[in-house]
Amino acid sequence: KLIPLIIYFFLSWGIIIINSILNIDVEQIKKGLKFTLPLLPGALAYLIMSLSDRIILERHLSLAVIGVYNVAVTFSLALNVIVQSAYRALEPEIFKRFNSEGFTQFVNKISTVYLALVYILAIGLALFSQEVFYFFTSKAFYNGSHIVPYIIFGILFAAHNVIFGSVLAAENNTKSIGFAMIIGGAVSILINIVLIPFMGVYASALASGIAFLIMDIFLFKKIETSLSLKTGFINMSVYIAIVLLLEIWQPNHSITAIIIKVIIFIL
Repeated sequence: KLIPLIIYFFLSWGIIIINSILNIDVEQIKKGLKFTLPLLPGALAYLIMSLSDRIILERHLSLAVIGVYNVAVTFSLALNVIVQSAYRALEPEIFKRFNSEGFTQFVNKISTVYLALVYILAIGLALFSQEVFYFFTSKAFYNGSHIVPYIIFGILFAAHNVIFGSVLAAENNTKSIGFAMIIGGAVSILINIVLIPFMGVYASALASGIAFLIMDIFLFKKIETSLSLKTGFINMSVYIAIVLLLEIWQPNHSITAIIIKVIIFIL
């Protein structure tokens, strides 16, 4: 992995040097540092939040259980790829339209479309994770499918975080974004330490969801732009209903169960 990164490093810098004009603007550098420096502590806290659960899990659970959890996390991260891709696509557009006429309506519209797509994919992953694990993993990992719907909660709240964080960044309030990351990291670590001994891998999934939810609440309160939460509440309510249905139903791998899941997904 190191060799491709080294090659990429030199190639990318070569392209930058050839196609750029060196112009040191002290004022611009100051503005850039003022914008980005408040994000650094938060970025570090976010990194710790992402890694802390594995470290704590290793102290309380067997490697076999952690292996199943890691497979479930990897499967769930397929949705996170969509979330992060949307972030890179939406943020420049939000910055470009900030302070323009109709900005609030624009953000509410794209967030509605974006969250609808994310939740549709989330419901699909939750409904059919059992089949994916059954056909593409060995029997030792089948139980991982039961953890997936709970891991997805954290990814869904992270999707809301994308909208709130992008708007706050456009409003030049990166201090709140960095502080929210620190809060989220602290909450996640605390929940993992307290609950993993009792709830195992489910505590880790719960920690991620609660941490991002608290971050979302904090960021939303700091936003000056008037954003609507109606679509988010409806989407989350539907997803919770699906998770509760799966928990009560406990479907098997039969054709009948798959057909019912397809009908639920279409509806």
